[in-house]
Amino acid sequence: MENQTLKEIGFFSRVHGFKGKLVLSVPNEFIKIINLKTTIWIESSGIKSPFKITQIQPLKKGKIILEMLNINHEKAQSLIKKKVFINANDFTAIENPLNKGDFILEYEIYNQENQLIGVISDHIKIKNNELIQTFINGTEVLLPFKKENIIEINHSKKMVKTQIPEGLLDIYLD
Repeated sequence: MENQTLKEIGFFSRVHGFKGKLVLSVPNEFIKIINLKTTIWIESSGIKSPFKITQIQPLKKGKIILEMLNINHEKAQSLIKKKVFINANDFTAIENPLNKGDFILEYEIYNQENQLIGVISDHIKIKNNELIQTFINGTEVLLPFKKENIIEINHSKKMVKTQIPEGLLDIYLD
């Protein structure tokens, strides 16, 4: 792969644990691009080599934990402070909207009839049951955030349109 097709996104700041996981320091706007389908390229001795991501964990703002194929603790230590790149085409590719859950905070949420429900105040990640939190008249409402429920995510308008199961809002508001 030619260098001009790769874009630097960050660097490995430290090892996480003893199984070869690394902490990637990356600007927040790039975090949404990184997923299990992304191939990252690591520069070592002037040569960029590809690596397959096997696990991603959020850590804190500007940092994520990556586990990569065939990287043990010793190899991970040798990658500290190494630059990380991804294919420039990945910046234009839009992935599953669920990968962007943390980037929809403060977006308005609408139901399937285009009625404003509220503003998204939190994205709650529960295995196999992601939720978004909003408040209606001071009452907390948790809505499912699944791929099959999402009708539209419009980042320019900061809005999410979702299919809300019939009767769900009544449970919270009655």
